[in-house]
Amino acid sequence: MERLRKNVLMKRIAKIILLSIAFFPFLNTEKLFVTSQLYDIFRGISSIILTIAVLHNFKMNKITSLHVILLLFSVYELAISMKHGTLTAGIVFAMYYRIVSVFYIIKSFAKKDYTFIFVISCLLNILILVNFPSVINSLSIAEYDKAFLLGGKNSLSLVVIPAIFFSQLYVYMSSKKYSVWQLIMLVVDLLTLLLCGSSTGLIIGVFMTMFILFGERLNISFKYYAIFFVLAMFIVFNITLIRDNTAINDFLADAMNKDLTFSGRTNLWNMSMKYIGENFWGYGRGNEILLHLTGYLNETHNTFLEILLSDGFPGIILFILYLANCIKGKLYTRKNKYINVCIFAFFSFMLLSLSESIACYTVLWWIMTIIFCLNRNTLEVKK
Repeated sequence: MERLRKNVLMKRIAKIILLSIAFFPFLNTEKLFVTSQLYDIFRGISSIILTIAVLHNFKMNKITSLHVILLLFSVYELAISMKHGTLTAGIVFAMYYRIVSVFYIIKSFAKKDYTFIFVISCLLNILILVNFPSVINSLSIAEYDKAFLLGGKNSLSLVVIPAIFFSQLYVYMSSKKYSVWQLIMLVVDLLTLLLCGSSTGLIIGVFMTMFILFGERLNISFKYYAIFFVLAMFIVFNITLIRDNTAINDFLADAMNKDLTFSGRTNLWNMSMKYIGENFWGYGRGNEILLHLTGYLNETHNTFLEILLSDGFPGIILFILYLANCIKGKLYTRKNKYINVCIFAFFSFMLLSLSESIACYTVLWWIMTIIFCLNRNTLEVKK
């Protein structure tokens, strides 16, 4: 009996180590590697591990609508990028990894195996701790010169916010309460967002923390999240109508050191929409349209515009189809606290997507997929 327990423990440790290797390179960790070649080698090993995990005991009858839509999206993205000559080895890696990581999540949930949630939560928290000294050191540096171990403030927020989400999801999945360690990490997360200077990240981080503390008392229907998001999207895309309002700009400048151009993002959006209107099919992932126009930026800082610019209208249609499949039907948020926290995290990421190009980050796809899996499991139980 004791030997059996040891074998089970050793298998679990081995699985945690392999999954750590598999997920580590795709958590915004590129700057931690000495050379880009070493980073590419690590990504290759990670992809191989996940591919083997996906193919092991794979059954055709387990294929879902998400498998099909994601494959179609990736194949189209690959084809349009090849057509415009923007395809690189890094982009191919990112596309392939997005596929195998999503497929692995679907397979894991089908087997009721949630080890990867624990692994991602630990990895993200370790990364934040390792990065924290660089945040402290940046306090004496001018805002525009700040650089952290994991990148700029926007890149950093895309590590911290998922860390808050996966930590909370792990607590729910393991049916445990927040430990002292997890509470300390929550404070470190918020301090990181506050000190790095990411206003958007800080606002979303604070709301996520409030949700963690009081979320079980809230029964917010998904439709209210959707209404609020549509309203926010309408305001953002019509901000040009009010951005010349001196009174509002003066208030934002005094209160938050910001303006209604969202740090120049509205100019990027206007430039992007001009080129989107000229090409229905997109310009390919990795295109340098904005880089040629601005001289220093190569993304739209808006997820929907980024997909439209890179993958055109076919790409945005497939992305919306994927999203719709994840949230279709009745989401049992009132009876399933797991979905409740996932929906809130998804809503937070979608708000962030209005000012950041987060479709390029696999974490958004992971959250959408987790919602799909949790909702499907809930429906199966109810049947």
